Amino acid sequence: MAQQTAERGVPVGQAAPTFRLEAADGSAVALEEFRAKQPVVLVFYRGWW
Repeated sequence: MAQQTAERGVPVGQAAPTFRLEAADGSAVALEEFRAKQPVVLVFYRGWW
């Protein structure tokens, strides 16, 4: 399974595609809003908080 995940991921050094997600407070957050201000590191966790 790890190999399949790696094939679909973004290669190291390549910019992540633009996306918009819902924040915990219900507001929309766009990657570009952060990218315009500073470097961004994306971390995704599986499951509920």
